[in-house]
Amino acid sequence: MTTTQTLTKPPEPWVGSRGRIGVIIPSTNISVEYDCQQMTPEGLTWHFARFFVEQPDLSSDDMFLAFIDTIRETIPRVLPGLIVRSVE
Repeated sequence: MTTTQTLTKPPEPWVGSRGRIGVIIPSTNISVEYDCQQMTPEGLTWHFARFFVEQPDLSSDDMFLAFIDTIRETIPRVLPGLIVRSVE
């Protein structure tokens, strides 16, 4: 016996009909994705991108400034992964 299943396309836009929020987070942050998903209103979707943190030590002002410099270098490389493009 063969069963046929008809697949239907969800209504457009089927992802984030009210909005899409891109979040860039450090690789050391292990909770923000869960936290965001817990407060998601209907029709909104979260899209996460991570940047690698080589030195997570923030114990001094100098280490914090080094961390900020790293962020300034890496975020531009991560950002294109969050940009929404039309697929036609």
